[in-house]
Amino acid sequence: MKKSKKAIFLILPMMLIMGLFVYLPIVRTFIYSLHAFKLSRPDRFKFIGLDNYKEVLLSEDFHHAFQNSLMVFY
Repeated sequence: MKKSKKAIFLILPMMLIMGLFVYLPIVRTFIYSLHAFKLSRPDRFKFIGLDNYKEVLLSEDFHHAFQNSLMVFY
């Protein structure tokens, strides 16, 4: 039982650092992607759901860039 407590004590600082610098930014970025806002007007923060993703997936520019990216693998 003593070894497991020591292992948790040694791993905890790294888990806190990873949570702060890796996982928290990923979660915040996803939350931001579900909203519409301008950097010049941060007080206007409107929830739009998956509309940003729909707009990107329907964009011709995205399809062209995606095809170019796939060409790298062939």
